[in-house]
Amino acid sequence: AMPDQWEACSIADLEALAAQTAPPSASPWRMRGIESEVLLRAMAITGVVINHASDLSVGGGANVLLMLSGYNLARYHRPRLAQGDGMAILTSFLKRIIAPYYLILITYQIIEGRFDWPSQLLISNFFGRFHTLLEPYWFLELLLQCMGLMVLLFAIPSARRYMVRDPWRFGLAWLTIALLVKVAAYAIFRHDPL
Repeated sequence: AMPDQWEACSIADLEALAAQTAPPSASPWRMRGIESEVLLRAMAITGVVINHASDLSVGGGANVLLMLSGYNLARYHRPRLAQGDGMAILTSFLKRIIAPYYLILITYQIIEGRFDWPSQLLISNFFGRFHTLLEPYWFLELLLQCMGLMVLLFAIPSARRYMVRDPWRFGLAWLTIALLVKVAAYAIFRHDPL
């Protein structure tokens, strides 16, 4: 297990800690030193590529990648979210990921001679952009929307306190809400573009 605040430790401190600790016992969730998260990510990406590059229908890869994104948001940014500093996380995502995507989007729309409002507003995942170069980028738009919702949620002091007090129940409650929203959305809305 990693020590608390390991991401703030120096490399020398981490090496010293690694030398002092015994190797972890064999776990059915680890395969020859590959973390389960890395294995899940590789399998999900493979599924997405197969789905887009062939006639085989391999579903669920994007859902797994989205869940891993949420897992990593909690894993690496939980202290900042608990302090209500979510805007810094969102701003970093906008600069590193969305800004380059927006350049691709604008360039593509200029070349195609078509201006697409849902794409410009980063909500095309609700409408679909099928059979275009931009079709796979719906994931970035959805990820931005989810991060925006998390920033809004953690702007509420009582939500932050609940997350700090009982992270397991907090996560379970939001997983339940997300599943209910997904089921309701599929029942209410035309979902083929989603």
